[in-house]
Amino acid sequence: MMFTMKSKWNVNPTDPVTILRLISELEGASYILDCFLSDDEVRNTNLTDFHSIKSRLRADHVTINTMLRKFYKLYFKLNKATDEKTREEIIKACI
Repeated sequence: MMFTMKSKWNVNPTDPVTILRLISELEGASYILDCFLSDDEVRNTNLTDFHSIKSRLRADHVTINTMLRKFYKLYFKLNKATDEKTREEIIKACI
């Protein structure tokens, strides 16, 4: 079975720059969650169940950081690859 990827909206899935763009978005989300995790930020939102919300934010933060580690590894592997075929094989192995 042949694995094909579609390029959509100027996004080439096998280009390391695409992975860097995704990493940038995830880093931004991680930073914002980190800000929300400070006690003052969450308390000022007038939320009734402070500890429950903070634990959910912490879980989301952990999830995003796990994704970040995965995509950083993928980026460095793709960056080392010299041709498109090798990059497609790397992407297939990660999915």
